[in-house]
Amino acid sequence: MLHTVPADLLAGIKDEIPLGRFGYPDEVALAVLYLCSTAGSWITGSNISMNSGHNMLKTRLAAFWPLIL
Repeated sequence: MLHTVPADLLAGIKDEIPLGRFGYPDEVALAVLYLCSTAGSWITGSNISMNSGHNMLKTRLAAFWPLIL
């Protein structure tokens, strides 16, 4: 999905990410693997927000979405 976003816009979005980078597919896969394993057997009805800490900050990231979508 990111390959369709202009580089200058991507740079602006990246600057707003608390960890300073976009997530990788394997990071999401590891969370899914955990949830599907016996280690995650007690987790039910939960949302796991994989957003690099964005939900903890008031940022300007929302302003970028109309430009992307």
